[in-house]
Amino acid sequence: MRQAAALLIRQGQRARVLLVLPDGLRHRCPAGLTVDGEDCLPPGRTQARSVRWYHVRPDARGYDNRTYCRTAAARPCLQPIAYRLGEIEALRGRSMFEAAEVPALQRPGTHWLEVWLSRGERLARRFSAAARPASFSLVVRRDDSYVGHLTELLGVPYVFAPTRVRSLGHQTDLRLGVDCVALAVYGQRRLRPDAAPPYLSLAGLLLRTRLLLRAPSLPALLGHRPPAKPGDLIHLNHHVAVLSRDRAPAGLGPEDVVIHALQGVAEEVALARLPTTGRPVRLLRWRVESVP
Repeated sequence: MRQAAALLIRQGQRARVLLVLPDGLRHRCPAGLTVDGEDCLPPGRTQARSVRWYHVRPDARGYDNRTYCRTAAARPCLQPIAYRLGEIEALRGRSMFEAAEVPALQRPGTHWLEVWLSRGERLARRFSAAARPASFSLVVRRDDSYVGHLTELLGVPYVFAPTRVRSLGHQTDLRLGVDCVALAVYGQRRLRPDAAPPYLSLAGLLLRTRLLLRAPSLPALLGHRPPAKPGDLIHLNHHVAVLSRDRAPAGLGPEDVVIHALQGVAEEVALARLPTTGRPVRLLRWRVESVP
């Protein structure tokens, strides 16, 4: 299985995507949504009208590697993720385009793209993959801060207990699947590739952070004034989220924005929308400063 190509950019940065067809390329057939595919067109006979670009999006189902792989003999084991394809019709017949031409590709997050060379056959709209869903991803981050790197994961499907993909790397590093703790760690790994922390459990997260504040519940945490700042972690015992934007007035409020992953896809939501069980909540900060 080949490593998928990825282009990582900042939001607003110019990016050009170019389709390159080397001699001997094995073209994918529309019915063969597999890694290797089959020959569709002989090399040298590719025509502009045969080029189709597709946005590959995950079905948000709440995947769980541990439950799915409980009885599996092979390790590592990953639950296949369901994807759906939608053609980007504005790019039909194009071998090159600017990312700014496609509004959906300008938003922060991971955008998987697949290009097909076909004669107009009907393309299967859904498929499943245990590893990478397409041959290329455009990854957009808001900025170069810790939280900015976390925005690269927006739209990545929630996968409880993400793990390594054989010969490729960790699911979260590859932006294939993420849970709440892996999301928080990912930003640190992107900021410091030479001293990247390992992926942790919720309990392990407490060892690499310091406690700023403890409250009996999430509602009780709201209204507290600084020291909270973007990049701080809100630990809900069963879940963790990262403060993304501190909206006025200063201090934690229900309209402040957090980034987290739970059940669907990694997303940004209002702080008040986080799930709460009435248990004590901790406000944490990485022991190593998370903003360079």
